[in-house]
This record gives sequence, C-alpha cells and structure tokens, in this order.
Amino acid sequence: MDTELQFSGWEYKRAEGEHQPMLNAKMDCPCDTCPLADQCAEDGTECKAFRNWNDLGWFKLGEEGRLIKKIGAYDK
Repeated sequence: MDTELQFSGWEYKRAEGEHQPMLNAKMDCPCDTCPLADQCAEDGTECKAFRNWNDLGWFKLGEEGRLIKKIGAYDK
C-alpha cells in the first residue's frame, strides 16, 4: 500500500489504507461494503460508484464494482 503523504484540506497525514470521510457525503463510501475494495486498494483502481461518491457525495446503488479504472485515468 502506498503510504505517501496526503493533504486532506485540514492537515497532512499518511495514507493508512482507509479513505478519509467526506464532509458533505450524503451516503457511506461504497467501498465499505464492496468485496473488491481490497483489490482496488492494491491495484490503485476505482469504480464508478466511488468516483461519483468522491465527486458528488452520492452514487447510484448497483454501481459498485462497475467501470473499474486506474486512479487518475480521467485526470488531464
């Protein structure tokens, strides 16, 4: 697991393998109940549900584990 320093907006801390809770999330993180969470953390990937939850604070049920891409694949 990558343990590089991350900036959360409030303080610097090491990545410990767990996501930091969003301040305005309307739902719990989809990774909390996903059977692929450990594999995504190991491979550095994320699914559509996680991307939507990260960007919007919510996701559609059933999107967990769909459209898995490398983290940052959509960054330009």
